[in-house]
Amino acid sequence: MARRLRSLVIPGLVLLAVILVGVAVSWNHFYLLRLKAYNTPAGSMEPALQVGDMFLAERIVPDFGATYEPVRGDIIVFDLPTNPEIPYVKRLIGLPGDRIQMRDGKVYLNGEPLRYEKSDDYVRRGPDGAIRSVPCFKEILPGGRAYQLLDLTPEGVSDNTREFEIPEGHVFVLGDNRDNSVDSRYISRVGYVPIENITGIARRVYFSGPEESLRWRSLRPDMTEASASR
Repeated sequence: MARRLRSLVIPGLVLLAVILVGVAVSWNHFYLLRLKAYNTPAGSMEPALQVGDMFLAERIVPDFGATYEPVRGDIIVFDLPTNPEIPYVKRLIGLPGDRIQMRDGKVYLNGEPLRYEKSDDYVRRGPDGAIRSVPCFKEILPGGRAYQLLDLTPEGVSDNTREFEIPEGHVFVLGDNRDNSVDSRYISRVGYVPIENITGIARRVYFSGPEESLRWRSLRPDMTEASASR
């Protein structure tokens, strides 16, 4: 019980410290209203967000003049279109007007495949406590933003899809753990996400769930060397 209590108190103190620093740095911009803490209950965004991770999202508050221009690669928090009471977190892949299709587990954007590079396997602990190595890949978007993906099942049920045409005012999202994610591929459950439903952009993990320890890990996509030099 004491250990569980510490695991709840410490993240709360860290969040309070982060907010106080934010207030000191940006008092005139209502910083208190621009950060919100979330807990990660499932593994659909592994490896970026692990089960139990606590992270901070930069809130989008229209009442205070905040707007969001969708950017491919951002991890966004949004109200589930089929049930706005449920906040969801996924990675933004497609913009309004884009065409998205999955072929053999790879994303085709407007008819062209994204770039992929093999990474070291991701080591994860399953619900039964068993340690398992999972194939991991780097997915690289046009412009060079890159992030890690898991491939739990080589021939997953959603590795091949029809082509989705994203309507105006909407975006297309996917989980990084592609074989364990209910996302825009499932039209009746998530589907296209209205931009107005996006409530925040995930910025940093401040507490690691698996390690039960403090962390300060960025959730911004990396930039590949080739694109960074352009």
